[in-house]
Amino acid sequence: MSKKYTKAELKKLEETELVKLSQEGVLAAFDELLKRNSHRIVGMLTQMLKSETDAYDVTQTAAVKAYRSIKKFNGTSQFYTWLYTIALNEARNFLRKESKHRYQASLNDDTNGDPLEKDSHAADRALESDPVRRAQVSDLRTSLRKALAQLSDAHREIVIMCDIEGMSYMEVSLILNVPEPTLRSRLHYAHRYLQSLLKDER
Repeated sequence: MSKKYTKAELKKLEETELVKLSQEGVLAAFDELLKRNSHRIVGMLTQMLKSETDAYDVTQTAAVKAYRSIKKFNGTSQFYTWLYTIALNEARNFLRKESKHRYQASLNDDTNGDPLEKDSHAADRALESDPVRRAQVSDLRTSLRKALAQLSDAHREIVIMCDIEGMSYMEVSLILNVPEPTLRSRLHYAHRYLQSLLKDER
């Protein structure tokens, strides 16, 4: 009979230990892995799906698939990278099923879970004494979200992962299954396109 772990005990475990327990069927260990990683994934998918609600739903679907496949995880990558790969595939399936009209709907103003906003609270506090600068930063965030929405799916994915989430080229290459030179080329193109769009916003 396997040992029962309390939530406090699970919080102290390393990710590799949680993965091992999850593979042994300890659901609470897998829940702890999700707590540590799902918020970041929801934030990234919110950018791709233009809806935090859809991002949560897709993340939940990915989590179920990940749990069913957890024994196949061999530890050659970080758990987050593996989980995100599953979530990204689910997001792509979701977009294929959605109508073009819904996918191109106006951006959701609710920025909870938005990776562009993950440091915004601290930044806003720092700018409280400078309302003009604060307004400029807010306008820049809005412009950037609109510009991201105009990128192709492939280019938007790369910008979000490399520039917003700070993932390494190796990680992104593994997730998207594209060679690093191709990845760098797409990122360079996306940067130039975003720069032209943001320039037009001025």
